[in-house]
Amino acid sequence: MSAYNGQARIVGDDGTDVRVTASLTSYPDGLHTSWGGTLTPAPDGLPPLANLTEGRLQLPGGTEAEFLRPDTSDWVSTQQLKIIGQGSPPF
Repeated sequence: MSAYNGQARIVGDDGTDVRVTASLTSYPDGLHTSWGGTLTPAPDGLPPLANLTEGRLQLPGGTEAEFLRPDTSDWVSTQQLKIIGQGSPPF
């Protein structure tokens, strides 16, 4: 199991480019390693992400990974986006 806590960006095919603070962990999931966590955008970065259900996370070193966001109402009370990573962890 590993973790990443630091800066990242959400980048999208639609031109979305929002800086976030990521708090991510990886964990064993059967024969694979899964990952996920929370993304905290600055208050002005929240509006373009309000209805985001999937995206791509880019870490400072340039590694990227796809993610899903199954609950778009999570940010209302926490100001954070909970994500489920797809594929290998980018950290």
